Amino acid sequence: MKPAIALALAGITALILRGALAGAIPQGFHPDLVLVVVVALGLLQPGATGLLIAAGLGCMADVLTGALLGQHALLFVVAFAITRLAGAQLDLRRAAPTAFLVAALSVAYGLGSVALSRLFADGVAWPAAGRLASQAAIDGLLAPLVLPFLSRVVQALTDDDRRAVPLAPRRREA
Repeated sequence: MKPAIALALAGITALILRGALAGAIPQGFHPDLVLVVVVALGLLQPGATGLLIAAGLGCMADVLTGALLGQHALLFVVAFAITRLAGAQLDLRRAAPTAFLVAALSVAYGLGSVALSRLFADGVAWPAAGRLASQAAIDGLLAPLVLPFLSRVVQALTDDDRRAVPLAPRRREA
């Protein structure tokens, strides 16, 4: 339970930093730390707990940004699911595949956000390709720095009893 709480707090901190950086850095050049935390959830917190934290972070992002209620929640849940699927098929312990995954998710997140907004509101413009590319590059470069840190935090908070599971067969007594 401690790792889940730590990742949830990391996500909330990322939301706060996202809001703080939004006014100081031009749009398209500020990192999306929340997406990186959602990828960390997909890699480090499997199951319903990680999914619920990703959805909760999305709901908080919806409320803080004034977006359609459920928009960011849906996109974070999809990002979590894609990360879980990619983690089962690819070796995401290295920096390059992880950076590529986060960059691809960043582009998909930007396009998905605009697509969902266009369903319910007129006049929402598609983002420029350069802005999507710069956002993806920043997020991709940031991921290999943040994910190992979160992995170490989760590993430090994991109970020793849960980590060391003996797999030796039982001995029969004669």
